[in-house]
Amino acid sequence: MTERPTTPLPDAPGGAGGGGEESRLAEAQLARAERLLGERPRIDAALKNFLSLRMAEDMTEADPCGSRASAGRGAITCARALSRALNALELPPSAEWAREHPQAEDERGVDFMERIGEYRVLQVLWARCRAAGQKPSAVLGRSALKLAYPLAARALLSPPVATGDTGGAAAGAGDELRDFVEGFGRSLEKGAPAADVVWAADLGAALASRRLARAAEAVERERRAASAEAFADELRAALAARHPAEEDAAVRIEEVAD
Repeated sequence: MTERPTTPLPDAPGGAGGGGEESRLAEAQLARAERLLGERPRIDAALKNFLSLRMAEDMTEADPCGSRASAGRGAITCARALSRALNALELPPSAEWAREHPQAEDERGVDFMERIGEYRVLQVLWARCRAAGQKPSAVLGRSALKLAYPLAARALLSPPVATGDTGGAAAGAGDELRDFVEGFGRSLEKGAPAADVVWAADLGAALASRRLARAAEAVERERRAASAEAFADELRAALAARHPAEEDAAVRIEEVAD
C-alpha cells in the first residue's frame, strides 16, 4: 500500500518546532491547520473578554462599602491560572486521544475518523507552538480550544495526585476558580448566553450591539404594556356600560344565591 504524501508543518513563528510523526501533516490536513491558525479572536483575546464580563459582574455585586478595586481580583487570579494551565498543556498523541474519546453509538465511522483527524491537526499545531516557545492561546482560536479545553480544565480542577503537589490542580479546589473555568467553557458552545461577546473580534462593537438589542427589547416591552393597559381601559368601559337587562339578571342571580 502506497503511503500518502505528507508535508512538514510550517514552522511556528519564532523558530522550528518539534519533529517526529506527529509533527507532520498530510497535505489534505494542511487546509484545516490554516483554518485553525486563521480564526479570530484568539484564545487570549476571548479570555480577556470573559474576564472583563466577570469583573463587571463582580463590581456590580460587590458590597457598596467595599473596595471596587478589589472586587475583580479573584477573577483576575482565575484567568491567570487558566491561561497558565492551557499553555502548559501537552496534548496526547491522536491515537491515545481516540482511545479516550471512542466512537459514539450514533456516530458514523466517517465522522469519527473526521474527529480524530481534526484532533491530530490540533495536536501538531499545539506541539509546534510550545516547541517554538509560543503560547498556543496566542496563536489558536475557538475551534482549537473546543478540543483542548476539557483536558486543560481537568488538569486544572482535578485534585492533586500527591500531597506534595503544588501545581495548578491544588489551587483548583476553590469554588471561584471552578465557576470561572466552567463559565468560560460554556462560552465555547454555540448559542451560549455570553458567547457573542466573549468570542467577539471587536468587544466594543459586540457590547454596543448588545446594548442596542436590549434597548429595542425595552421599547417593545413598553409598547406591549401600553397596549395591554389600553385594552384594560376599553374592557372597563365596556363593563361599565352594560345593558340594564344585564344589571337585572345580575340582581336576580344574587337574590337566588341568598
